[in-house]
This record gives sequence, C-alpha cells and structure tokens, in this order.
Amino acid sequence: MTRFLGLGFTLEQVVTMCTANPAKAIGAADRLGSLTVGRQADISVLQVHEGDWVVYDVLGTSLRVQQAVVRC
Repeated sequence: MTRFLGLGFTLEQVVTMCTANPAKAIGAADRLGSLTVGRQADISVLQVHEGDWVVYDVLGTSLRVQQAVVRC
C-alpha cells in the first residue's frame, strides 16, 4: 500500500487495489472485497504517517516515499 501511495495513487485507489480488485480477480467479489451486510469481513485499522521511507519491490528496486501506511 505504501508503494502504491508513493507511485502517486490516491488512498481511495490504493484501498480499492488491495480489497475489491483482488476479490474480483479470484472470482469472489460476491462475498469478499467490501464491508457489506452478508459478506465476510477481515478488517485492518491503518493510518497514513508522514515521514521519509524507502520501499522495495520484488526486484529490489527502491522508491523513496513521504507517506507510509502503518497498522494502528
């Protein structure tokens, strides 16, 4: 999530990219991916913190970011 923010996506876009989109990708959008009555819920409480971080992708490429998504 932090890397996506660093790449310029909005927080709303990042949340969708990490919830609804994966549910659709695995064919489970009818029961996962949003907080809706009758659906499974797996909730994390997160905050966006300002600072100076470096994040890495699976290839080891680094990206310096000024915001990080952290667990409360």
